[in-house]
Amino acid sequence: MEKKTSQVAEVIKFSLLSTPALSMSVKLQSQSFQLLVVHPVPPINLEMAALRDQQLQEIAWIVQHWQTPGMVLGDLNTALWSPAYLTLEQETGLYNARQGFGILPSWPAPFLPLGIPLDHCLLSPTFTVQNIALMPSIASDHQPLWIEVGLGRQTK
Repeated sequence: MEKKTSQVAEVIKFSLLSTPALSMSVKLQSQSFQLLVVHPVPPINLEMAALRDQQLQEIAWIVQHWQTPGMVLGDLNTALWSPAYLTLEQETGLYNARQGFGILPSWPAPFLPLGIPLDHCLLSPTFTVQNIALMPSIASDHQPLWIEVGLGRQTK
């Protein structure tokens, strides 16, 4: 079977201090979805934490304007239980790919399993997570995540 794909991409700059984000509209066969790859600033002090929270709000705004299902991927520099993260989930209706698979701490890699989950894959409800796992170290301070998703969320 031949898989036909197409995509339209743009680079988004949230602020002077942020790493650019990549926003893509993807069409895989007859299914269209949005992909947003992000890396908000690390909250190393109160000013940077406020900037990170602002970037998460900007991400929420982008997701709220999607016309198709989508996913947000990246090092969000925030944990599953932080107020800024919980607001992002609530305002977008996205769910974390870890749901049902455990916390899977991804940072700091040398100190796992005592780490925290900073790296995330947030999905529209139309996506199904088939598998998610921490992968072997790649000489980074973050442990890579392997995530397999499909369109068409299964009902339980």
